[in-house]
This record gives sequence, structure tokens and C-alpha cells, in this order.
Amino acid sequence: VVEAANGAEALRVLEDEAERSGEFDLVLTDILMPEVSGLELLSKVVGGDQWEHLPVIVMSAAENQQKISQAMNGGAAEFLPKP
Repeated sequence: VVEAANGAEALRVLEDEAERSGEFDLVLTDILMPEVSGLELLSKVVGGDQWEHLPVIVMSAAENQQKISQAMNGGAAEFLPKP
């Protein structure tokens, strides 16, 4: 398990790990994050050649149907509501 404080840091971690030939099994992200949102992170992971194989699970405490739809239509493998 590797943690990132925000979406920008998550992207840096993914890039650093890719350079070291590391491999992640999935990305778990909140929709609402500073710097780079979870939806932006989802877009970059799903749209990037080096990470397109990674499933992205998006979660949020806000049950905003529009955001859930955006995540699922954007390529998220699953949406998890936070309690």
C-alpha cells in the first residue's frame, strides 16, 4: 500500500514507480482531493498507455449522482460510497 496526500502526489508516485519498473495492482482514489481531483487522476490513469491496465476504484462521502456517473463513464472499475 502506497499513500498519497493528493492527486498530484499520486501521479508522481505512479510515474516514479513506473520508472523503477514497479507495478501497482490498482488505484483507489477519493473524488474530492486537492491539486488534482480524483476524476482528473482517473482520466490520466485510464488515458495513459503505461497505466491503462490499472483498475481505478473511486470513492466519495458525497453521493452526488453526477460525480458517480462521471467516474463510471470515465473508466472507473467501481464506485464505493464512504460512510
